[in-house]
Amino acid sequence: MFEITDDDYCLEPEQWYQLLANMEASAPTFPAAFGDKIKRINCYISTWRASDWKNWVCLFALIFLHDRLPDYDYYYFDLLSEAMTLATSRSISRVDLATIHKNLTIFIEYYERDVYQYKWGRWSAMLSVYHHLIHIVDYIELAGPAWVF
Repeated sequence: MFEITDDDYCLEPEQWYQLLANMEASAPTFPAAFGDKIKRINCYISTWRASDWKNWVCLFALIFLHDRLPDYDYYYFDLLSEAMTLATSRSISRVDLATIHKNLTIFIEYYERDVYQYKWGRWSAMLSVYHHLIHIVDYIELAGPAWVF
């Protein structure tokens, strides 16, 4: 499950095991109004639905990765989380669209510079989903909030 790299954002296996234990311990206290209960990422990731990924990015990851990711990387993940939270809300203003666009642009620049690093050997990090983030605002303007599509 773990591929250890020299990248600062790469969590050590011990950190992942603690994160997983924290997820499991938190599950009984997660309010049902927010959706399905917390599922351990290592056991259920292959069965996660869009709602599970939304909960991970918008709710859980910021909590579970706080003090685990370096501040530098956490900052950019927080921008992604805020953008996705706004993009999937029931109502989105023009100000929200500008924030989504700004945050995703900054996140994509970080991702390309610090994760992909413009290196062929790291090409596997450049999944098409990261390219689609650039177009989220266009999709929202065409189809409405991301929960619609």
